[in-house]
Amino acid sequence: MQLPDGTYAIRYNSEDLAGNIAPTRTFDMVSCKLYDAGKLDKVTINGVVKDLTNNAWSDVNFIKP
Repeated sequence: MQLPDGTYAIRYNSEDLAGNIAPTRTFDMVSCKLYDAGKLDKVTINGVVKDLTNNAWSDVNFIKP
């Protein structure tokens, strides 16, 4: 799925085996695996540029939204 450029919020719920559902929350820390066949040079998150390793696969881990 491809999303247009823009600002997004990640929200989640969790459910245990008994069917109890936790309140909706937003992430405190986010980890993302990134892929681009043309190779990833850098990513900008919250206005901060992170230099990547110029590989098709990379990640950005433990980022505060």
